[in-house]
Amino acid sequence: MARKTRDTIYRRSTSDGRILQAARSLFLARGSAGVNMDLIAVEAGVARQTIYNRFGSKEAVFKAAIAAHWETLSAKLSCQFSLDEKPDRVLRDVADTVLDFIERYDQVAMTRMVIAESFSNPALAETFFELGKQPIRAKFVDYLEQANEHGILSCIHPSIACDQYLGMIQETLLWPRVMGLPVEGIANDSVIDDAIETFLARYQPLKLEHQ
Repeated sequence: MARKTRDTIYRRSTSDGRILQAARSLFLARGSAGVNMDLIAVEAGVARQTIYNRFGSKEAVFKAAIAAHWETLSAKLSCQFSLDEKPDRVLRDVADTVLDFIERYDQVAMTRMVIAESFSNPALAETFFELGKQPIRAKFVDYLEQANEHGILSCIHPSIACDQYLGMIQETLLWPRVMGLPVEGIANDSVIDDAIETFLARYQPLKLEHQ
């Protein structure tokens, strides 16, 4: 199946989108140290000065490319944390969206690159977290806080609960891929079903269990 166009990820001007797509591809293939503004300009089909005018430095391009990488996941999750939906439906939608992002948007390659680059550039891992995982995690924590306040879930430590749920999914569906371990025989639906069942067994209010 052809990879879905990344036009939905880079919702900027045409030239900015080309620059970030080109930079992203080069960073994934070569790492930050192996990329310079000349390479990005050639790959994007723009003048090097255009990149400097729009971003200022390679580091700024790199940061913008990371931010753009997370935009699709963040945008999709934003409309899924609804108190009007049953918790199991919210959890299912979150897991499906995360899995789709892992499988279709180079999350494995991006994670590997950040890990490799962070040894020589420790700030990179922090940038990756701050621009991506942290905002997404904050949305999930906020949903869990509200669900607790409305009696939808019994979750007095939403930050811990958030990490537990995402951990159950990513430990099986993301990290083996990052480490290059075989994932054959792992049924995605079973992983998600078990994660939802385990989460709700821990955090579902008693009053809902008997309805």
